[in-house]
Amino acid sequence: MNNTAQHAICQAVAAMLASLPMVGSGDVRVQRRRPMPQAVVAQVFVFYDESTPTLKTSDSIVWKTRVRIEHVARDVAGTPADAAADAMLQESYSRILADRKLGGLATDVEPVGIAVTGDEADTALCAGQLLVDITHRCARASIA
Repeated sequence: MNNTAQHAICQAVAAMLASLPMVGSGDVRVQRRRPMPQAVVAQVFVFYDESTPTLKTSDSIVWKTRVRIEHVARDVAGTPADAAADAMLQESYSRILADRKLGGLATDVEPVGIAVTGDEADTALCAGQLLVDITHRCARASIA
């Protein structure tokens, strides 16, 4: 689905979040989850969940696309994983709602949920997820 409006929206969200302070490497991925190397302290993943047509006209379709932004952080000296994941989630929320048009790709962005999970494996990990519905329009005969 790399040539769709839905993928372009995920790419725009990733670009908006690439400079999050906790993601020193700028590691924001629009793809399936990858294992987090021990040397990496934070990563952000942008997932396309689903799209639902909400309005159909003779020449276009308005879509509501659900995007899940996952902020994964590891315990590091002085910063627990849950605090780091929470800080990234808060910053993502602020950035996305500051540009609800995603640079012209969307007509609106609506937050729909937040979830947080933790894991105590070799080192503590925490993942904070932000769910947003992004409304956008495509030509009726195409999803590109």
